[in-house]
Amino acid sequence: MQKSTLGLLLSGMVFPGLGHLVLKAYKRGITLIIITISCLIAIMMTALKHASEIIQKIQLEGGVIDLDSVNQLANQAVSAADQLTYNISYFILICCWLVGVIDGYRVGKKKDSQIPPAD
Repeated sequence: MQKSTLGLLLSGMVFPGLGHLVLKAYKRGITLIIITISCLIAIMMTALKHASEIIQKIQLEGGVIDLDSVNQLANQAVSAADQLTYNISYFILICCWLVGVIDGYRVGKKKDSQIPPAD
């Protein structure tokens, strides 16, 4: 398998930055991994905060779970600041994924051109 294909597949289908690590572009790979993990943590923390608020409100109302009330509580739990956190985190995550795929392919292509062709 060509290194460009390997970098593309690992960064695109497994995790951003993984293709860079395999291609020995360690600084770029670690940077992409750290940014991606940070975004995922921010998204998860915000989601857990919302879930906790919804569970507390359901318990205060007597523990009756109704789909309409859960939907209404979920809409109330989302504040403007949390929505901004979600949007920024998702945007950065998507950008990291795209940069990982494109740059992983580019780094792999450069490594492919350095390997002499087999006779």
